[in-house]
Amino acid sequence: MKLKILFFFLLIQTAYGAKTGPEDGYFLVYNLSQDLHVYNEQTKEYEPYIEGISPLNAAHTIFLETDKYQYATLLIKTDVPESYIFINGLLYKNLVQNEWLEIPVKELSTYGKEIALSFYGTTNPDYIEMLIASKADKAAVSSKIIRDNLFNMKLREQLPNFNVYILLLLLIFTFLTLLSVINPKAFNEYFNFQDLTTVKIRDTKLLISKPLNQINITFMVLLSMLGSFLYLLLRGKGVYMFQNQFPHTETLSTLSLLFLFLKISLLCVAGYLSKYFLLTIGGNLFGLEKSVNIHYFKIIQYNLFAFFIVGIGLYAYFITPSSLDIKLSFALPLIGFLVYGLRTTLVYFTILKSTGIQSVYLFAYLCVVEILPVFIGIRFAF
Repeated sequence: MKLKILFFFLLIQTAYGAKTGPEDGYFLVYNLSQDLHVYNEQTKEYEPYIEGISPLNAAHTIFLETDKYQYATLLIKTDVPESYIFINGLLYKNLVQNEWLEIPVKELSTYGKEIALSFYGTTNPDYIEMLIASKADKAAVSSKIIRDNLFNMKLREQLPNFNVYILLLLLIFTFLTLLSVINPKAFNEYFNFQDLTTVKIRDTKLLISKPLNQINITFMVLLSMLGSFLYLLLRGKGVYMFQNQFPHTETLSTLSLLFLFLKISLLCVAGYLSKYFLLTIGGNLFGLEKSVNIHYFKIIQYNLFAFFIVGIGLYAYFITPSSLDIKLSFALPLIGFLVYGLRTTLVYFTILKSTGIQSVYLFAYLCVVEILPVFIGIRFAF
């Protein structure tokens, strides 16, 4: 019964939710202007703003629970020429008069589960609009309503630009099919689980002896497309990395998102080429030149399997209702640790069995070319 009521509530909100924001592109979820606070210098505390009673103050503050509106957007607009937004007392952004500022609430969650969002610029709060809104055709539903559901069913928010992710998958699988037709032998070597788990291999095989030939480059491009898809998929669910160097996916058009996909894919290709040169330098330093090509082939082969499994698995989880309530902040580091740990272990035994290198030198080599770059990457990503 509660489930029916929930769906009825969503239907009503979709049909009658007030449109707001830039070009009326949002549905209003909550008007934060009702929750303004001002700082009382005498009591040294924040007090609710009451028109005609509260002392005049150029700063007005709201306390926002970011986990309550994770998939919504904060909209701010003012008629004041010079005004500023502060988060937890730190300057966040200057506002432009009569222009909407759009901030995904998930981006604000990095500042804490409850943040102090302050507007500075006028003593009259009538000139301020602070709204929680959703681009989806439904208003946000509090997590409490969902948890009280009789069946404990978690209704996940649909991915922004849902159809674009389908298009990206079609592009990836089309390219995958072309590779299987153009060069079936190489395709069978890369996508062969038995070959993946084989730890004693010959470095005279064509795909291993010439790591940067045209065939290997095409599979590197496929892997880069998978990496780009994974990045955009996670970004669409509010996982922001590398200091938000790219625009928010939920604000992009289909064409812009496709262009961003290609741009990130090219960056991934550059990253894998850089990885090969890093392995070459590391191999020369430790006298393990013979292991470089084997190492690189195993990285590409393993990542193709891992990225396909993780990418399709996460996509299926994001688009289907489930009784599972998995927290990404816990699951993603765990998945990353398992995937990378298995890869490093596989590379270690493959090089050890295939080249006969002493394990001490091999361990030192892997610390430099595998473990150290991970710590550096995590530092830049988060």
